[in-house]
Amino acid sequence: MPSGYNPAMPVQDPQQLTMQAVVLHRAGKFQEAERIYRQVLAIDPRNADAYHFLGVMATQLEKYDISIDYIRRALSINPNFPQARYNLGLAYLGKEDPDAALRCFYDALAMRPDYPEAMFNFGYMLMNHVRDRLDEATAIFEKLISRIDRLPAQRPAPLPFDISDALEIDLPAVLNCKPDFARVYSALGITYKARGEPEKSLPLFRRAMELEPRIASVHSHLLFTMLFDPTCDAASIAREHAEWNRRHAAPLAAHIQPHTNDRSPERPLRIGYVSPDFTVHPVGRFMLPLLENHDRAQFKIFCYSNVMEPDFMTDKIAALAAASGAYRRTNRMRHSRLAKLIRDDQIDILVDLTMHTDKNRLLVFARKPAPVQLTYLAYAGTTGLPAIDYRFSDAYLDPPGIDESVYAEKTLRLSTTYWCYQPMPDTPEVNALPALSAGHVTFGSLNSFSKVTEEVLQLWPRILAAVPNSRLLMICPVGRHRERVLAHFAAAGVSADRIEFHTAIARAKYFEFYHRVDIALDPFPYGGGTTTCDSLYMAVPVVTLRGSNAMTRAGASILSTLGLPELIASTPAEYQQIAATLAADLPRLADLRAGLRERMKKSPLMDAPAFARDIESQYRTIWRTWCGIQAK
Repeated sequence: MPSGYNPAMPVQDPQQLTMQAVVLHRAGKFQEAERIYRQVLAIDPRNADAYHFLGVMATQLEKYDISIDYIRRALSINPNFPQARYNLGLAYLGKEDPDAALRCFYDALAMRPDYPEAMFNFGYMLMNHVRDRLDEATAIFEKLISRIDRLPAQRPAPLPFDISDALEIDLPAVLNCKPDFARVYSALGITYKARGEPEKSLPLFRRAMELEPRIASVHSHLLFTMLFDPTCDAASIAREHAEWNRRHAAPLAAHIQPHTNDRSPERPLRIGYVSPDFTVHPVGRFMLPLLENHDRAQFKIFCYSNVMEPDFMTDKIAALAAASGAYRRTNRMRHSRLAKLIRDDQIDILVDLTMHTDKNRLLVFARKPAPVQLTYLAYAGTTGLPAIDYRFSDAYLDPPGIDESVYAEKTLRLSTTYWCYQPMPDTPEVNALPALSAGHVTFGSLNSFSKVTEEVLQLWPRILAAVPNSRLLMICPVGRHRERVLAHFAAAGVSADRIEFHTAIARAKYFEFYHRVDIALDPFPYGGGTTTCDSLYMAVPVVTLRGSNAMTRAGASILSTLGLPELIASTPAEYQQIAATLAADLPRLADLRAGLRERMKKSPLMDAPAFARDIESQYRTIWRTWCGIQAK
């Protein structure tokens, strides 16, 4: 808070008036504060502070265009104003313009290099919105943590990073608060995960949770990252999910109210889907064929969308939902408000499509706004929430007879497959086997590099060493982690010129890369889903390792459904043998490539109408179950 303000002092000049307004502003008395800020401007029309604080207030009220206008006025008066540059960035974030926000945070750091809030947000934007700067983001978070370690144990009251609390007064103390510390540790954990080092991420997430146990999203990052770490078994993952529920969801059980939905078992049902990923994202891509084939006479579809950057897929999904129910933009709604909206919409079955991935709405589901709740598609695991009644699976992800105690939900096995694939409209035709013209076999991994763990990097070099002159084409962001990859291959006698790195590929080029790949290698323990289907549709066979839990059996589920169990390994040694044997038999590879797309088209993986009927049958069954329970 500004020093020197005395409430008893006669307020005569702009500086004293600004201090008075700031006190009211920080107390949340926005109308009174705004009146005084405007009084300052009436006295001094070139008062940059008053314009700046009016802009901050507008950001807090989610009036982003007004905020941007006010803060730009402040900067036109005082260009050397790092706080204003920073808060302008927050306003652009609110307006969903990440490129402009990134420039503002950069400018703020150029004016004040040791500016913790700007450092954090600049690093976070680099991590999430800019290619090839993962090392720079990591370095920023490491620098912030080194500062944290030097701070005294006693810390002032918090001033969070959240946009809603963007008012910046006491900058030297900004970083001295536990919630901010937690987010810095969490951000560094996310960067390590993106570099394929989940074992380094997990301690950082745990440290963040020690500093601020109430941040459910940090705990979710920990849970999701455990799925990438082969040292985390199903039991330990289940225990941590149960702990998430105990800390964050169970206290909300008091908000659960009786449901007044019409209990007729055969009436048309209102289905709600909740996701931030109704875009060209795996969730959006797998949901589109289901939404296109829902029986609109029997199922009214509502999509509750947390999408921040809509695209053409968002438009398609929004139109499908609006045609039978509603498409609701909910990205700025509090969990409690969204839960009320869902209840007011009289949703019968509410489906979570996010689980513990980013921007999840599990704290909405904890309030049980619908009588029946289910989770699907984000990954084949558990949410850990008893408030979610069911989870979808299939007989390959969860073979009958396995231990289902690791799931908080009851497992519903779809009759044929968990997956419903539809190619993108610009997917190219299949080409001839690349090895026939290239003179060597090319292995490929177009999966996120976060899935390429140390165990993967111990196995893949052995495959290339066993297949003379073979190459590996892989997605790997620019950074020091590339050196780690090359070191693993060098240790196996594989030279660097046999490894071809690419950053994240634009969709138009992504499918063309399969024209260069003969055999795809599925990473583990977190394998591909969408990428595996894309590869198979492009007629590139995928070698996968069947793991010990559902999440690690995605590739096995897809290949079993397609009738290619010979590509599924049970051990790393078998994985290596399958890959090397395929590579040694080019006629077999060429024959497989020639028929793989047609095989995909004729399989249950691409029978969207049958898949929709299967899903709807499950919905009807669990609805009847609920009606029967309620009738007792």
